[in-house]
Amino acid sequence: MKNVSLRFMHKALQAFLFLLFILIKGVVFAQTLITIDHRQMSVDTTGLIGDLELDLDINNTASTQEEDKDFFGFKAITDLSYYSTKHHYFIKSHWAFFELEEEEVLNQSFTYFRTNLFYRKNIAPEFYIQGQFDELRRLNFRGLTGGGLRFVIYEDHDFEIEAGSGIMYEIERWDFEEQNRVVEKRLLKSSSYFGLHKSFGDHGVSVYNLYQWAYDPDIEAMRHRINGDFRFDTYISKLVTLVVHVALSYDARPIIPNKKFVYAISNAVRFSFSSGKKKTKRD
Repeated sequence: MKNVSLRFMHKALQAFLFLLFILIKGVVFAQTLITIDHRQMSVDTTGLIGDLELDLDINNTASTQEEDKDFFGFKAITDLSYYSTKHHYFIKSHWAFFELEEEEVLNQSFTYFRTNLFYRKNIAPEFYIQGQFDELRRLNFRGLTGGGLRFVIYEDHDFEIEAGSGIMYEIERWDFEEQNRVVEKRLLKSSSYFGLHKSFGDHGVSVYNLYQWAYDPDIEAMRHRINGDFRFDTYISKLVTLVVHVALSYDARPIIPNKKFVYAISNAVRFSFSSGKKKTKRD
């Protein structure tokens, strides 16, 4: 146990120095790039914006019902958005690897694309598609597509509340090692979310809650999933942001014997850019 702790501390120190090095370089090049808060960009500007986020992760998302495992790893996330005068197009890619006691390396990744039509309106349609795999949770593949309505409940220059609701179709393939087989599940789901964003000085807070439910005829019962996402941002410059990210997930009836509740905590450095022009405010 002592050797594992020493290895973990050594890796954490390496990761910290690596992120610090990137942060210093980012500040040096800060004057060559321009960024703007995503919420303000969606209101004030047309054009292209993007982020590159590098995370150091500690989580238990590979845990099963019978055992607890804490993983150490790195994560890279890229966001790219384009705002026209009427519509918003967004793509997000995520890649991560995790190591357990220097014996096993596991990967997870997803790509998500969304479009918000007439996004400047307080009620606007949105559509999305996503592909994903997660070796930590024994998820071979998840594919989903859906759409719904987004509602801007309240908005001013530093505070926004939004919500959304819609329908999605999901395909999942899980590796059920205990029975040496792959379990496939196809469900039509209801999906709803609630989010708020608050900026104060050099800091920002974002909170999202997502709830999904569906009737599964195989078990003749409902399936429920709840996800919570909390981000605390510290703006170092127009280019560089420090991010603390906490993600929580609860699955009332896992498809295979995974833990019902999992969490992920990460500290990240985010680099941003934008290329756009001013436009009129939201309708």
